[in-house]
Amino acid sequence: MEYIHPDMALFLAAAFVSALFIRLYRQTVVEVRGFGWIFSGLALFLLASLFNYLEETPLAYLMLEFTDEQGWDFIVPVLGYAPGGLMFSIGFTEWLRMAFRLKNEIQQREIAEDELKVALVEAGHANAAKDQFLSIMSHELRTPLTAIIGFSEIMSDPKYRKLSVAEYADYSDVILRSSNHLLETINDILLLSQMQAKEYQLKEETLCVEEVINECMFVLSGEASKVHVKLSKPLYGSTTMFADKRLVKQIVLNLVSNGIKFARDGGTVTCSLDVNPVQGITILVSDTGVGMTSEEAKRALEPFTQLSDAKSRQKMGAGLGLTLVKRFTELHNGAVEITSQRGKGTDVRIIFPASRLRHTQTEKGVSAVDTPSISSAVAGLAD
Repeated sequence: MEYIHPDMALFLAAAFVSALFIRLYRQTVVEVRGFGWIFSGLALFLLASLFNYLEETPLAYLMLEFTDEQGWDFIVPVLGYAPGGLMFSIGFTEWLRMAFRLKNEIQQREIAEDELKVALVEAGHANAAKDQFLSIMSHELRTPLTAIIGFSEIMSDPKYRKLSVAEYADYSDVILRSSNHLLETINDILLLSQMQAKEYQLKEETLCVEEVINECMFVLSGEASKVHVKLSKPLYGSTTMFADKRLVKQIVLNLVSNGIKFARDGGTVTCSLDVNPVQGITILVSDTGVGMTSEEAKRALEPFTQLSDAKSRQKMGAGLGLTLVKRFTELHNGAVEITSQRGKGTDVRIIFPASRLRHTQTEKGVSAVDTPSISSAVAGLAD
């Protein structure tokens, strides 16, 4: 192999590195101060290696050579290699720092783009929810208003003055029920607006959980008996917790009402209570209704969401029940868990933190019983 002079080898290496960094410089859009140091150091390195290789120029021997007392030769790079290498090192360090910073900025931009994509998807879902809300509201508001106006006109029209007492009672009942439904829908919307604006203030007190659940089951027993749905027996015990009684009652009412609404004839709705000093207070409402798919269970807590199948959509409601349950529970620093299976029913767990537990003495065990009327429910509660 032919001998290559060390200075020529250094010259070729510096030329290759220079070409490499020139290409990198042309591909770099952002100005990097390190390139100036790099090119200056490489230029000095090229000159030093070339002049030392030629050895005939006035600038030859850019390295200082001397011999010590023992006869050893020492070469010190005074004007060429050492300064050039130092300048290259400074520039290369600056270039690396800038490269890592650019890499981090690119990663942050990719994260921002991913978040933007998620936000766009959520915005699309929000827009779809808005359209669904307008569609549902047009139905939920128009239906009771049509009934109220229609039957009011019949009762006030002179042509119908000869209506019987039974007809007046029936028409008045329709108007009353339609008015109550309209008022409940408006109240739900206003309450949800308060929740979103964080204007609602909890009115906390010490309450008995079993009493609240039993009261809700009694209130809804008449509704359940009309559709032949069985409710669970009353709970016994004295579990006390510190919470907003009105919101806790509304949580149970919404969940049990939902269970009754979607349960089949002869189905059951069960409400049970589990108390754990560590895990907290869990209210479980189970039904044997139409159930939901896993995707529908995820969307069930979103505002104005209802099941998509025709049978379920026939049920009245603005789709705010579970959303309000979630907001009420979160105000108490709790959590909502939904497990459901299409055609087999739904379980909804409301978990309040253990810090809200004050005292417990609960008899566990619930079962389903027939509730054909409110009077039978009263008898059941008296057992």
